[in-house]
Amino acid sequence: MTDTKIPFGYHIESGRYVDVREVPSGKKCGCKCPACDLPLVARHCQVGRVDHFAHNTRGQDKKVYEECTFSYWVSIAAMTRQIFRDSSRFDIAMPAYTYPRHLPWEGYKPDFVCTEACTVHLEEIAVDRSISGEHFDVVGEYLGVPVGVKLIHPEKKDVGDFSGWHYNEKKLVVISIDLSYARRGFQHSEIPLKDMLSEALSKDRGGKAWVYHPRMVHYLKKRMSQGRFVESKSLMKNRQSGLNVRQKSILRSSARDTSSASGMYRNEKGEYLFYCRKCDHEILKNATQCFCDKCFGVMYRIHRGQIPDRKF
Repeated sequence: MTDTKIPFGYHIESGRYVDVREVPSGKKCGCKCPACDLPLVARHCQVGRVDHFAHNTRGQDKKVYEECTFSYWVSIAAMTRQIFRDSSRFDIAMPAYTYPRHLPWEGYKPDFVCTEACTVHLEEIAVDRSISGEHFDVVGEYLGVPVGVKLIHPEKKDVGDFSGWHYNEKKLVVISIDLSYARRGFQHSEIPLKDMLSEALSKDRGGKAWVYHPRMVHYLKKRMSQGRFVESKSLMKNRQSGLNVRQKSILRSSARDTSSASGMYRNEKGEYLFYCRKCDHEILKNATQCFCDKCFGVMYRIHRGQIPDRKF
């Protein structure tokens, strides 16, 4: 027997995923691992420890267990899909969606607010469905608009590539939910883990993100038609008015153009300016290639000709 802790197991008789507190303790729980199908044992622990399932490897193929490395996150993702599937309607608290997506400092006024922080009332829910050729963990409708939900976690960080959708203006919304945020309270939970997971999915805005929204696409197309990398109006206004002298000097000094003959934009430290086409994130890095730390997409170096006197 091993100490691999699994929050949710697959109950063989009912064909459903269950919280460890819903079944008898020990081998009589009647559950198997949702990742490798090995039998599980339920452990109802004393106060101060978290109830959990563990693999029961006695008399089983040890090689199968050794290859079962994702059982923890597989079980949480499976229970999440079941929570949605069992709901005729599910509320998802979402953060605001703005341009730029990540505001550089507190009090910064974004150029465009695609949507304020809100609650998406998801209806007509189904799991493991495809829309416009893209597979989603959960799909539904909000105010008649199709919504696709991508579940991500440390073992599955990629939400997919929706860069091509910006050219076709798909009439749907895509959001992502990072399950690593939803399980943060498991260690201190006095209520069933399933209930805590459901509450976090519904009410916690942490780990939620807008991946694709038609209104943002329309705005970005308009912005690009006026000059793809036009400086933020708010940044320009703040710099001209001198509202923040310290930030102004920092931003200006880091953007002096010391580009080489290659034509790629570089600052005085030799750092390239990278741009993410998926989430509009920008970063200065001393590297020839990198990935976005916000959405994990590929980032591209920007040519100095694409930045008309852009003073960071």
